[in-house]
Amino acid sequence: MISNLTLEVLKGTSLTTKEFHIHITLSREIFLAHVITNHKMVIGDVDLISDLTSYVAYWRKRFDKKKDLSQFCAVIKTNSNKNDLAEPDYYLFLNDSLPEDRAIREHLHRYLPYKE
Repeated sequence: MISNLTLEVLKGTSLTTKEFHIHITLSREIFLAHVITNHKMVIGDVDLISDLTSYVAYWRKRFDKKKDLSQFCAVIKTNSNKNDLAEPDYYLFLNDSLPEDRAIREHLHRYLPYKE
């Protein structure tokens, strides 16, 4: 269950804002750093996604329809021990434990095989 505090913190992490329209042909690392830093989201096993552009486009459309991203992502609380010096923070974790995410990854893999 997600607390109201968590939802308040995550309100600023919406991936439906115009700032998300970055050009994904920039390096993958720059894009992923942007997602973590600006949207507090981590994409699990991103190296196994055969077409990151299509994957992000799919999830962006889904996120536009549902404003509560915790329906799709695990919420991870950092700095949660009483001895941690930094304030607690929250991150969204999008991964293939969600059947819908697994299905889109498999679909992309079938039609756009992973290339090293």
